This record gives sequence, structure tokens and C-alpha cells, in this order.
Amino acid sequence: MRAALMGAAVIGVGTVMGAPTSASAAMLSFLLTSDFCTGTCGTAPFGTVTATDIGAGEVQVTVTLTAGETFAKTGALSMNTLAWDLAGIPTLTDFTSFTNNPAVALASTTAGSIGGDGSGTWQYAIDCPTCGNGTSPPQLLSPITFDISATGLSTASFVQNPPSNGHAGLFFAADIMGANGNTGVVGAPTVVPGPIVGAGLPGLIAACGGLLVLARRRRKLVA
Repeated sequence: MRAALMGAAVIGVGTVMGAPTSASAAMLSFLLTSDFCTGTCGTAPFGTVTATDIGAGEVQVTVTLTAGETFAKTGALSMNTLAWDLAGIPTLTDFTSFTNNPAVALASTTAGSIGGDGSGTWQYAIDCPTCGNGTSPPQLLSPITFDISATGLSTASFVQNPPSNGHAGLFFAADIMGANGNTGVVGAPTVVPGPIVGAGLPGLIAACGGLLVLARRRRKLVA
């Protein structure tokens, strides 16, 4: 059974923080801590995904990798950059990439079955059509930002994919090359309200349940 955005969130090396019982927050953050890379991709967290409600039926997603990690384009995530699932499997009606280094694209407006190696299968994904394979140039740089729209879409729509390979479900999966040079998929099993500053900082293990959460100004990006 897919878990909604609720329950306890295990952060980093195991510090536990109570997650919201409802995903109604305007911004949610997802730590990329699950490692499915061949030979591991090193030390987690590998980055952060933030989802922000910016309008009726519209969510902005930003993926920021930890320093030393880079995006990859391999078969581990079916040649996609980032994958996720949505409750109700809606048809996406609009997509805007604010990443021009180079731009990312929506793999499909409808839910599919996207292979993600040890992370399982996924409904939706973005890819980098003009990026080189592996980590060859041109290479996608962090951070990446895009908007997606659908009827009734909100941050509450992001749900965990089906349990697979020992994990209980993930909210996002990304294809990366770790700081140690290995490539593969990393996933986000947990969610916390608000932004997380410095995904790779020791300050993630801090007071109030294990996260250093700082206010960060966000604005809607305009094409």
C-alpha cells in the first residue's frame, strides 16, 4: 500500500523526526538518502527535492544535489533524471523548465511504468534530451527547477512508489554520479515541512528532531 505523506521520517544516519500527518504545507522537502548505486554513491544525503504550491493545480519542483554529486543519464532510471508518483495518476496539463543548463523535459504527460533499478517503478519523470549519456557533456547542472500542472495538483499529491527491494516506498528517485565516481539511483524515503538548507551539512542533525530548517525566500519563476 502506498503511504501518504505521514508518519515518522528517518533522517540521515537515523535521527527521527515526526512528519506531518497531512501534506498540506505550501512547501515540502524530500531528502535523497537511499542509495541504489553500484558500489554505493558514497555518503548520504545526496541532495534535496523541494515541492512548492505556487498556484491552483501548479507545483514547482527544485532538485539540489549535495556538493560533489552530479546528475547522470544512465539506464538505471531509464535514461531519466528524476522520477516521482502522484496520487490519482492525473494527466499533466502543463510543464515549464526553468533550467537552461541544458533544459529538462517531461517524459510523458500521463502515468507510465518507468524502471528505476533498485528504487522500483515510477509513474512520471523528467529527462535531459540534449545531455550526453552517463556524465558526458553537455551535462545537467544542479540545481534544476521546473513547474508541473494538473487538475487538483498540490504538494499533497506526491506519494511514495510501491515498496521494492527492501524499501517501504520512495517519494522521488534521481540518477546521479556520486562524489566517489559511482553512478546509479538515489531515492527520497522521507519528507519534512519547509525548506532544508545545505543537504550535505552536519547541521542536518540538529535540534528539534534532527533538521536545521531555515527560512528561505522563494518566488515564482517567470518564463
